[in-house]
Amino acid sequence: MWIEFCLSILLLTQINCKTDFDNYEDHTTFDDEIIDDENITENCGIMSKASGLIQGGDFSSRHDFPWMASISTLNNKGIWLHKGSGSLISRKHVIVKARSVSFLDNEKNWIPLSTDRVKIYLGTTKHADARDEGSIEVGVRKIKNYRNARKVSSAFSIFNFAVITLDRNVKFNDFIKPICLWNLDETFENELIDKSAYAVGYGVDESGEVSHIRKHVRVTITSDSTCRNDYKDEIDAGKDSKFFCIISIESDKTPCHFDSQLYVKVDDVWYLKGILCSARMYMGFKICAVSYPVLAEDISPYVKWINDEMKKS
Repeated sequence: MWIEFCLSILLLTQINCKTDFDNYEDHTTFDDEIIDDENITENCGIMSKASGLIQGGDFSSRHDFPWMASISTLNNKGIWLHKGSGSLISRKHVIVKARSVSFLDNEKNWIPLSTDRVKIYLGTTKHADARDEGSIEVGVRKIKNYRNARKVSSAFSIFNFAVITLDRNVKFNDFIKPICLWNLDETFENELIDKSAYAVGYGVDESGEVSHIRKHVRVTITSDSTCRNDYKDEIDAGKDSKFFCIISIESDKTPCHFDSQLYVKVDDVWYLKGILCSARMYMGFKICAVSYPVLAEDISPYVKWINDEMKKS
């Protein structure tokens, strides 16, 4: 009787082990790092040890800023065009400028495009390119703009954030990882003044050229008073939002305003702090003024809304 009982337990254990193995989903990345979906916030903002940032206005390596996304949209002529950059914040959500994935209505509100007209590229430094190992092209299931996202002037919009839900979960690897949303208190906000950060994107640079390869510029965050002196009209127009300014550390380099994300590092963890939204330009709005502050819209007031939208999808 006892032997039969033990054999039954052994057989049941083997069956259970087989079932668990059959249902196992491989989350191993290229560097054999395991990332727990349920603990995503504890694994965000970690850049590979292999990354080596080049100071100021230079091309990024694929290990740098592995949360960066390139966005393409389909125009009315049936041509796919690069429309901006975004930041991966989970296995299936990307934060972008609302204007990158929207059209204007008669009242200058940004209205989301249909999802079949938007593609997201991850794990690459080249926009609209997923040919490198570990890079992918992903479709879009949902686009949700923040309420009242609208255009104020030819090159300035407010409440300019959108949450994109991808059409499938992505697997993380050395070149695809999530960034943390800024969630630190005002103590850290004050400590950011004069601290370095990075503006990263594919946008127009100081020469007026659109970069087809991802670039980054090392910057510092200026004081609120300095920012208001330079962008009073824009800040007043977006009085219900929150803004801050950055300025390049190098005198001959500057980010521009079209699609750069702004990342800061605190205790070895990287955070998305904002998205660049305005810059002083000349020569028919083609050249960005070097050594002049650039305005960024702060993501802090939108974090709760973003988290709520993520829970819905």
